[in-house]
Amino acid sequence: MLLELNGKLPAPMIATGEGAVPAPAAPSGGPDADVVEALVGLGWAEKAALGAVEAARADGGAQLDAAELLRQSLRGLGGHR
Repeated sequence: MLLELNGKLPAPMIATGEGAVPAPAAPSGGPDADVVEALVGLGWAEKAALGAVEAARADGGAQLDAAELLRQSLRGLGGHR
């Protein structure tokens, strides 16, 4: 369902005292964005997913492919949602 809706929905907005502003975007393209999208689809908040991907990159470096990056990110997240 997520793949079918990709690009068809407007960007999420965050309500502030000054009105709504666009939510921070996930990394565009590449395995990092794919892993963040997968984690969000599994129920984690985008902010937590971004942090887990960044931490996995810091631990494993740039050589991680999407599958290993997802594994490392899930390990970092543990069971916290």
